[in-house]
Amino acid sequence: RTRERANARTTRARAGKLVGESWVELSDASYAIENGRELYAAGDVASALKEFERALTLPGSGTKRDRAKPAELSNGERQAALYNIASARCALDDRSGALEALDGCFRAGYANPRAYGAARGMRDLDAMWADEDLTLATRTDEFRAMVKKYKVTPNAMALQFDFNNSIIGGVVGAVSDKMTPKK
Repeated sequence: RTRERANARTTRARAGKLVGESWVELSDASYAIENGRELYAAGDVASALKEFERALTLPGSGTKRDRAKPAELSNGERQAALYNIASARCALDDRSGALEALDGCFRAGYANPRAYGAARGMRDLDAMWADEDLTLATRTDEFRAMVKKYKVTPNAMALQFDFNNSIIGGVVGAVSDKMTPKK
């Protein structure tokens, strides 16, 4: 019991990072994801997988629906944990586990053109497709069926009406860039 308290204090003390000149507190889930990424980069894939899976059970930076309960995971935290679980499972040659994690990632809204706009949804899907860590899972018929199931690929009409992908959106972005002072 004492060890658990010490570990909790240590986790809270380290759960942050320096962004620019500001210290940003990370949620317990975000810290576990960052720790898992470090383990993955160091080649300890099995430990990284455990850390990513643990992140799904920890308090996040999302909505706190009840004062007596911890905050939920944000969509971004859930998507990051599941995406990284898929990468780790691919590295461990577990295609079905990776596909299950990618399914959860799509359910959490990853690459969703209705939530983030058609252009960003396409960029996210392209990034997933190009990610060499996910090749084992993304080059399957099951993955293609999953993309169709979640309607991740926007149709031509959606791309035309996406402000970020339109000519008007491009003009507004260019004017905004010119008006923004350079540092």
